[in-house]
Amino acid sequence: MGLWSPQLWLVEVMEQTSRSCKIVAYNDLRTQFVGRVRDAAMKIVGQVLEVTKILEEAFSVQKELLIKIKPSQMQISTRHC
Repeated sequence: MGLWSPQLWLVEVMEQTSRSCKIVAYNDLRTQFVGRVRDAAMKIVGQVLEVTKILEEAFSVQKELLIKIKPSQMQISTRHC
């Protein structure tokens, strides 16, 4: 374990903040997009509704994976949200 460094701490905080912002943005996209598709699928029912439920589950799993990925493994910019 190394010494505490304000610069390293700041970099870590920026990476966590960036990751959090991207997860929130992904969740907003998921909620808006999948929500509209689900609303339409509920009117159509049948196979369309079944596939939409699978799509919802896929988006949820993707969100969980994004949360679990270490910031160093994410190849995204930390400039801003």
